[in-house]
Amino acid sequence: MNDVLIVARTRMQQRHICVAGLDLITGELIRLTDHRGTNYSEMAPYQPGEVWRIDYQAKYGLTRPHVEDVRVLQASLLEPRADIVALLDKHPALRDGSPRELFGGSLTFESSLGLDGFDDARTPYLNRRSRIPRCSIELWLTDRFFTKRMTLRDGQPKTYLVGPPPSPADVSMKAPYNGFDDPGLILPPGTLVSVSLARWWRPFGDDPAWDKCHMQLCNVLWRPDRA
Repeated sequence: MNDVLIVARTRMQQRHICVAGLDLITGELIRLTDHRGTNYSEMAPYQPGEVWRIDYQAKYGLTRPHVEDVRVLQASLLEPRADIVALLDKHPALRDGSPRELFGGSLTFESSLGLDGFDDARTPYLNRRSRIPRCSIELWLTDRFFTKRMTLRDGQPKTYLVGPPPSPADVSMKAPYNGFDDPGLILPPGTLVSVSLARWWRPFGDDPAWDKCHMQLCNVLWRPDRA
């Protein structure tokens, strides 16, 4: 059994959740599913910042970038409120710098031309022509200020984090925030967040060339202004 720090709990469709963790023994990021290999419901107990002792098995037949899924066979809560900074000092599985460098630099940044009210902020995503990264979960020390913005999508409220570029050479970015916690109105640079690539979806048509895989911000794990 391995000790696992929960780093993400994000919303999915049909009241399911995606739970990600950092294995403190192997240093690998994993995505927890139940013993049948299906996503947990919102009733699952896992919360970001907890450490669980988990017996799990890898799932097989996975394709990049979503290769982290494991089946949980047994789990017990070890620490309800872990010292995340201390744990990550021992297991530095995190990225810093520009979002262009996340997921091996494979992301494309799509402009919405201000149609959603976010000016020129660009959305990071993969398509089938992208260089597919080796993972779909990362931990990121942000390089910029982010502001929480709310909008409506399909008639439902949706939270985005919007961040202007820290330098003229970089890109303005917006990404959905799908965690259950409130990220706050403003996040300073150096905030530790979990990020992931959502499952592939096809916005329209039958051609897989239209497939997209958007990056989402999952949870705020630590922020320097509240250290």
